[in-house]
Amino acid sequence: MYPIIYSGDAPNTTSEFNSRYCHEYSLDQNLVKGKIVLCDALTDGSGPFLAGAVGAVMQGRNPNSQTMAFPLPASYLSFENGGKIRTYLNSTRSPTATILRSNESKDTLAPYIAPFSSRGPNPATHNILKPDLAAPGVNILAAWSPISPISGVEFDKRSNSYNIISGTSMACPHATAVATYIKSFHPTWSPASIRSALMTTADPMSAEKNPDAEFAYGAGNINPLKAPNPGLIYDIDALDYIKFLCAQGYNTKLLQYVTGDKSRCSKETDEKSLDLNYPSFALSIPLSNSISHVFNRTVTNVGSSTSTYKAIVTSPHGLSIKVNPSVLSFTSLKQKLSFALTIEGTIEKQIVSASLIWDDGTFQVRSPIVVYTKSFNGFVAKLTKEEAQKLAGMEGIVSVFPNEKNYSTQPGHGTSWTSPRLSKEQFLKASKIIGARYYHSGRKLGASEFASPRDSEGHGSHIASIAAGNVVSGASLLGLGTGTARGGVRSARISVYKICWSDGCFVVDILAAFDDAINDGVDIISLSIGGFSPLDYFKDSIAIGAFHAMRNGILTSSFAGNSGPSPATIMNFSPWSLSVAASTIDRKFVAKVKLGDGELYEGLSINTSELQNKKFPIVYGGDVPNTKEAYPMSVDTNIDVEFAYRAGHINPMRAINPGLVYDAEEVDCVNFLCGQGYSSKSLRLVTGNNFSYSEATKMDRNTISGSFIWYDGVHQVRSPVIAYVSF
Repeated sequence: MYPIIYSGDAPNTTSEFNSRYCHEYSLDQNLVKGKIVLCDALTDGSGPFLAGAVGAVMQGRNPNSQTMAFPLPASYLSFENGGKIRTYLNSTRSPTATILRSNESKDTLAPYIAPFSSRGPNPATHNILKPDLAAPGVNILAAWSPISPISGVEFDKRSNSYNIISGTSMACPHATAVATYIKSFHPTWSPASIRSALMTTADPMSAEKNPDAEFAYGAGNINPLKAPNPGLIYDIDALDYIKFLCAQGYNTKLLQYVTGDKSRCSKETDEKSLDLNYPSFALSIPLSNSISHVFNRTVTNVGSSTSTYKAIVTSPHGLSIKVNPSVLSFTSLKQKLSFALTIEGTIEKQIVSASLIWDDGTFQVRSPIVVYTKSFNGFVAKLTKEEAQKLAGMEGIVSVFPNEKNYSTQPGHGTSWTSPRLSKEQFLKASKIIGARYYHSGRKLGASEFASPRDSEGHGSHIASIAAGNVVSGASLLGLGTGTARGGVRSARISVYKICWSDGCFVVDILAAFDDAINDGVDIISLSIGGFSPLDYFKDSIAIGAFHAMRNGILTSSFAGNSGPSPATIMNFSPWSLSVAASTIDRKFVAKVKLGDGELYEGLSINTSELQNKKFPIVYGGDVPNTKEAYPMSVDTNIDVEFAYRAGHINPMRAINPGLVYDAEEVDCVNFLCGQGYSSKSLRLVTGNNFSYSEATKMDRNTISGSFIWYDGVHQVRSPVIAYVSF
């Protein structure tokens, strides 16, 4: 066995990070090298790895929810078991431990929604339920780029053609594959029809396992066997979405930002247009209000030509849910019939769940129903420009400003096909990937990136193979998860559109890729990216791209995000796209920690390494600080130099005694704003008082500033220097 040490006992006192958490450069190499480190948080393992540790034991609140690969032997334990190891450290003169190689075991609780999967409700349109459904997104074995380290840590030199990772990025291509499968049976179906089939055939999930209920899993867990034959579908066309946007309050100008054409909002548009023909029902109500609401829906028969469906409603105590008519009788395929669903009553909880099933004895067409309360911790109002100006002038009002946040974009993009467009005969003979483009809007490439569609980090290879990879027997991650790997629709071909780089995914690249994908005639778009999601669809490049795809008969399948389990963290929530949450599968990877006293503690880790049952000293990270080396800032790893890190990385130990300080009073900040060109009116929006603009404070905007180091032999007072051209 190896020595084991607590990370908090080995801190780097010049690092911004407490060594308890084992971040990069926070640990003292002299105290950690050759030992196992006990850490107080889950990290990627780079801190112990760089400090020379032979292993890491991490602890946290949700050790049963996240399995990942590390660059060294590691295990993720509960706080309870981590506390027991800490007690062992404090009570043993020479504590030792070893970490065993991971083994695969069965997760008997699966499926449930992973804690990291982003939750609803929909922050932009409260009565549209998001996510739409869930799909497997935990411990997924799929292809991996051999040039990317399996742990994602750049110092990890291990290479493999397969990897096991988790995320809604992995859930999304599962749904993409099933959508593609549906399209192969029904090539003329609209994107909304395909989404309807996915949702109404999904397997219901348990609210007992998932307290956030439908805000976690939407309509339920995807069922690829039932999805091609849903019986009934809820269809929506582009005009319905346009009316919906107008009813949301969009004017013609804003509407055209989304549609890209001459669509106009009609005066005839009313609140009924907000009630999209969605295959789920969500109702947001104020606190303590009684409920009385009617949803109107139309279903299209795609099952048996002659069929009679009866409505089966399940509802909680306090709610009355009625369907009129409660029986739908069809005499032909593609026939449409409408119904109204009325909800009345009160709810005693923040969220209550119900459901509607249309059943003809062969098909069961299920829709979730969610009623929930909403509240605001601020003052929000929809105002005209004149009303906003009037409100801003009232006593006690500091400022009134619009709800907006802009993307930072750069013009232009590079694009290149690696193969030409193919004829039908060529297509049938083509390999899996029939073409690839890349988009990079004039920015510098990272050190390990390529100016090509080549996958340098593995993410793209992983999700593409989930959706449409070939059958490969004996696939594994260095012996873990061994089995047959295959994509959801192995007969499908893949067109690659690389839009994300080390510095992010930019708007111009996203929109250019959507444009090309539409023109290339793809059938389904799979999009496992997200981040900042504006509440206004006309500011959301993904929503705009997905709208144009929808208009061209292409469904955009997108991930829900990995910011859970907090509420309203859902990403990609436009009503014309499919939003996919991540559910677990029935396997997990267990890595056991064995202490010198023989005690075994079970944690989670994709641990492909083997300490050969040798015992090593174990230490607590908080006891082994790195007192010599600060966190380095390198131009090689920060291509934007000072624009990325300003003066450098924070140094809490030296910050206490800087030698000299640069002070600025309130009036200096006001003068600065005036020098920036703020008027007295604009200035007051910031300050909230009666400061006014003075010509005397106007500064030369072409001034070139510099910096230097004041040095007295003890203190080095450094200021950064940067000169740049602004346009």
